[in-house]
Amino acid sequence: MLTQRNCLTEKDGKYYLTLRRNNLKGKDKGVSHKISEDYYLTTYEVPFKLASEILNYLELTKDLSSTQLDTLFVTDSHYRKWKRIASTKNRFLTYSNLNTILKYFFNEIVSQQYGYFVHHINSPNQLDDHEINFIHIGDTRHIAMINLIAEGASPVTAMLLAGHDSITTSSHYFSNLSQFIECRSYQLYRKLTNSQTSYAISKTQHKYTINKNYVPLDNKGRCYSPRFAEGDYSDCLKVISSHAELGACTSCPFYRKAGKDYFSIISLWINPLRNQSTRKL
Repeated sequence: MLTQRNCLTEKDGKYYLTLRRNNLKGKDKGVSHKISEDYYLTTYEVPFKLASEILNYLELTKDLSSTQLDTLFVTDSHYRKWKRIASTKNRFLTYSNLNTILKYFFNEIVSQQYGYFVHHINSPNQLDDHEINFIHIGDTRHIAMINLIAEGASPVTAMLLAGHDSITTSSHYFSNLSQFIECRSYQLYRKLTNSQTSYAISKTQHKYTINKNYVPLDNKGRCYSPRFAEGDYSDCLKVISSHAELGACTSCPFYRKAGKDYFSIISLWINPLRNQSTRKL
């Protein structure tokens, strides 16, 4: 709520957002009740989509009165809805103001305009297509951190962005990640099953030619690709790992670790079975 009006900057085609952060939560934290002492400025690079939304808001509110603290969000548009004027005590758009805006948004936009039924309390375990839970302002922090972890960010990154003192504190925000993933998976499943499905006959898979010659690699592995031995990387370009890494040796059928050939993997299955049969006999 205390984000400054001139929070967005552009440099070399990239946009940067400057936010006011505080570290007042926790034990033994002194409060001076001064923005300059209780808050610090942090700048993050943001995608153009977010930057364009901020620029659009700045353009729409450029003719409205600035707040006393010169914050990004103005108060005039909020009080004009009820044909009122912000008092001198309203130095910025407060948390209470935002709660009121959120309630009217769910009622007038989500419910009336889009026809969704909003569950405020006692929501069911499974929502229908035109049902939605009411999202409180305090929920957004948890949702943001869950999304952060679900997209592959580390707990340390989540801790730093949240301004926490320890990873343990941050973990409480995304501890229900498994339920979130389950919901997203079910949502994707419903989308796939409700859509039109088409089937096609797949092409014959490429048959690899194997010989005894190999090229030693820097990672002490071996590459049995005849093309790679001749300086042709076309076999490498066909390989994509589970992490979307192009040319990943460990995912390539021509790659083997040093000391293992193409058929050594069979011993991993045969030996245990042989031992089990010997014990039974």
